[in-house]
Amino acid sequence: YDNVYTNEYYCNNCFSDAFWFCEDCSTHLQDDDMYRSQYDDEPRCRSCHNEHNASRSIIRNYSYKPSPIFYHAEGLEKHHQGNKETRLFFGFELEVERGEDCDWSCQDVAKAVRSFLEARGIGNLLYFKWDGSLSDGFEIISHPMSYAFFKQNRVLFEDLLKLLRNHNMTSYDAGSCGLHIHISRQAFTHSHFLKFQNFWNTKENTTLLVSLSQRQKSQMDNYCRLRDGARSKENLIKMAKLKGYADFDGRRMSALNCQNDHTIEVRIFRGTLNRQSFFKCFESVFAIFDFTKKMSFKSLKITRKSMSESATKVKDLIAQNGNLDGWIAPVSKELISRNYFYSYVKDLKK
Repeated sequence: YDNVYTNEYYCNNCFSDAFWFCEDCSTHLQDDDMYRSQYDDEPRCRSCHNEHNASRSIIRNYSYKPSPIFYHAEGLEKHHQGNKETRLFFGFELEVERGEDCDWSCQDVAKAVRSFLEARGIGNLLYFKWDGSLSDGFEIISHPMSYAFFKQNRVLFEDLLKLLRNHNMTSYDAGSCGLHIHISRQAFTHSHFLKFQNFWNTKENTTLLVSLSQRQKSQMDNYCRLRDGARSKENLIKMAKLKGYADFDGRRMSALNCQNDHTIEVRIFRGTLNRQSFFKCFESVFAIFDFTKKMSFKSLKITRKSMSESATKVKDLIAQNGNLDGWIAPVSKELISRNYFYSYVKDLKK
């Protein structure tokens, strides 16, 4: 055998004593240059060792990105959600940390979550990744799902949060954890995307969005900065023409991140394992999505500077136009301010 280090030749026995073959790629290296996996104790070169560990670990590297699996509720989708190609699919990233009383490793907690899902027949719904922004935790990431599927499996998500709490994991109290919600770009028309963007980029909505986030506004600048009207009307229209594929300031850490290829990412929410807070985040995003889809351009402040009509008719207007089970018609022009978002949500709270 030819020694790659010195070009010396060895007999079979001497070579076997001095060198090892990598289990995966068959490269022969000296023992000191080999790595042994905790999963099977086989010798591997550094590259194969790293790849093997990543494939066996239930918590994957941050760069891991599997092919999406789309979950929907057959026969329960709403008519206004359109066909499968234009339906609103969404996913989430929930960051969690080990609490002070947590006796389990991150890997063991992730395995417990996977076993929980497998017992219910949907073991692939969630996957897990390391995140460098966390000190002793990981991300729980979902595959895309429809709103009907989410509602159909509400109890499952409640039990999942309970499982994490029972293992003394934390999210809200850690301070650094977030809950990010991704919405599929295909669910937007160009005009709807413009209105959706405008909702997140106007000063009048800052107080509402900060309240929904459960963060301090000063904290949001690091993870999910609100634009507060910084985007011009012209830039918003340019982005709408591309359905948001170009984020003009190049900031991923905006409240509404538009730099992903297939999704719009809502980043404002503080991580939580509390049932009510968890569902509040999703319902907020869905309500804003439906509200901006239903609003006509004349009803948006981007084209109307002042409000001249009385707000007393708002509740009746919403009642007449608020049914989202069928065709979505434009809301009457009196509904001209996003302040009426509160009335809209109250009337459709069920």
